Amino acid sequence: MNFTPAFIRQNIRFYEEAKEIFPLISQYEKGEVNMSSLMRLRLGDFAEFHNFVKAQKALGFELDVVIKWRKLKKILIENTQNSRFKDYISKRTEKEFILLLTENTQIFDRLLNGRILRKSTRRSHEKRSYEKCEGLSISAVAIINYLISSGLDEKTKSKAFETLESQSIYQNRIKWYVSNNPGSKLSILELAISKIPKQEVKISTVMVNSISDFIKSSDVDFRKLNSEFLIEVVAQKIKDLMQIPIGTNIRCQKTYTNYGKVELSEGNMYQVITSNTSSGFLRVCVLNDLNQSSYYEYSLFEDMSVLRDSIFKELGIT
Repeated sequence: MNFTPAFIRQNIRFYEEAKEIFPLISQYEKGEVNMSSLMRLRLGDFAEFHNFVKAQKALGFELDVVIKWRKLKKILIENTQNSRFKDYISKRTEKEFILLLTENTQIFDRLLNGRILRKSTRRSHEKRSYEKCEGLSISAVAIINYLISSGLDEKTKSKAFETLESQSIYQNRIKWYVSNNPGSKLSILELAISKIPKQEVKISTVMVNSISDFIKSSDVDFRKLNSEFLIEVVAQKIKDLMQIPIGTNIRCQKTYTNYGKVELSEGNMYQVITSNTSSGFLRVCVLNDLNQSSYYEYSLFEDMSVLRDSIFKELGIT
């Protein structure tokens, strides 16, 4: 893998693009909606990225910056509380630090997580010393940026990144600097934004805002009502509206391929065998182009009867 600033820059760019498309992300930034709401609409990766950026800014770290060894060394020392480990870092040369990440990985593990006091057994978990070099974990983003901008050969850089990725402390931070999957050229947020049912999310947001505006403009004091009853009834009515009768003819709006095989063709008609909801989204079971019955998201289709009724309405025919 080629370790460059490309992926973190992609993630930053696609995060900003997503904010323009989905106002819900900005609402999350302001604390107006919670993370579970974004996750239900498949915007969870964007909430997670926001949390990551916010945490790093609080620590004083930039996501995309050139860092040389002298600066990194200073950062590591400043973020390490233990005087013994401060002294240890201060005496390390750049070459020794690289060897720590590529060859002396057991020493790096002890510095990062504390030395092992008791190995894990069937009856007990591994126990580590509380004494550790905190700067190695706190300054994770600085270390990642140092490796990216260090000018090291790709083999050495790759070994160093493998060491970091093997540590759970680094996994949720380094993932924003690499591709979503080995061999892929896509960043996490680039892939995420391509999978979001954009129109459905927009409509859902508009509906929620409309309900909220109605409540605010109403003369009714909703605080005197039973909120659980209202939520339960509204939720059930929405679920009822999401039902689709067996035998309904639906038209595919976009060709769907799976592992290189075309399962659904744009413009083709399919008949609903059955349906269910998954994570709040409606799925329909149809007989695909491979003559196999399989479930697909309803957003891939359009209901011809709904489309027909809409045309009749426009023509004034009831």
